[in-house]
Amino acid sequence: EIKTMKIIKMIFMCFIVLSFRIQAQSINNADLFGCSTFILSNEKCCLIRHNLDMYPDIPGMIYINKKGLEKESISFAELFCGVKDTLPKLKWVSKYGSVTYNPLARELIDGGLNEVGLYIGEMSLNQNNQYPVYDNKPKIAVALWLQYILDNFSSVDEVIEFIPHASLDGQGFNWHFFSADKKGNQAIIEFINGRTVIHKNNEVPVKLLCNNSYDFDLNRLKQFNGFGGNNNIDLTIKSEENRFINGAQMLELYKQNPVDTVIDHAFDILKELDFGITKWSIVYDVNNMKMYYRTNKNINIKHFDFSTFDFSCTTPVMMIDINKDLPSWDVKEYFIPYSKQTNKTQIENLFKGIDGFKERKDLPEMVERFANYPETVKCK
Repeated sequence: EIKTMKIIKMIFMCFIVLSFRIQAQSINNADLFGCSTFILSNEKCCLIRHNLDMYPDIPGMIYINKKGLEKESISFAELFCGVKDTLPKLKWVSKYGSVTYNPLARELIDGGLNEVGLYIGEMSLNQNNQYPVYDNKPKIAVALWLQYILDNFSSVDEVIEFIPHASLDGQGFNWHFFSADKKGNQAIIEFINGRTVIHKNNEVPVKLLCNNSYDFDLNRLKQFNGFGGNNNIDLTIKSEENRFINGAQMLELYKQNPVDTVIDHAFDILKELDFGITKWSIVYDVNNMKMYYRTNKNINIKHFDFSTFDFSCTTPVMMIDINKDLPSWDVKEYFIPYSKQTNKTQIENLFKGIDGFKERKDLPEMVERFANYPETVKCK
């Protein structure tokens, strides 16, 4: 009983510190975070576009994740604090390969597209986010939950159906999610005050998600001309408050006057949603299964085709530094096999750039736990 109380106290103290530091930084820099995701689609194309906006510079990798890999869930409590929980683990073998963008570490993703055309990605949520806890269900770090979805599902309906089967562990990670599939379905998934809020298909009239709850932004949009109100939209006014409004207007303008250079136009819209702190801009061409991207460190648009990679787990997981200085062309040849050391260096660089983490005396041990997790993933 004494040992159990010590473990509970350790978990409590660890999460108090972690939550305070992450949330304090988010509050202090609230006007400096502004991720956005939207879909531009018609009978000829389906493009999913994402801006990762953040005040500090951020390291990151693009990963070619394999199918046929045996995996086991892990919580953020264990990764950050080394404290294991007693709940059963979620175990699976990845059914699909995927291409993901990872600022944190391998297997712990921000978003991505799998080989059958399912996308899911996160954005910060300004409202009071609280993930629901399901009794006796496995706990899984929210960034790994995203990878689990791409590993196992092919449709938005499957994603929604899975939600109550695992408790998301992400204290201090105020995230909501945009998901879409190749059949044209979309869903916005939010966890507000412990309540699951889902908007699907017709309930997503504007295929755009920023950093307020979808209901909040959609209700505000109704005040503007063309969306039910009388206020004019001025696209020259860029602010956190107007990001959703401006994005919705640009999507409406595209519907009225579609262009042939859709990839360039996609990046043009992403640029309009950049307030000077966008680190990565990513475009997935779902119909042709290609990924395009550029970063603040290298503004050339780079791309590669999913079909040029082998998603079988009999070959190494491949990766590329998303910030690598490369020309504007197909970057397939620059991917390298995964290595623990490269992953570890990325994790170190990330945490050393975040106030509240770089001061932690146990930072080396924490980094090692993050770097060790992919070593538990094996080809079946």
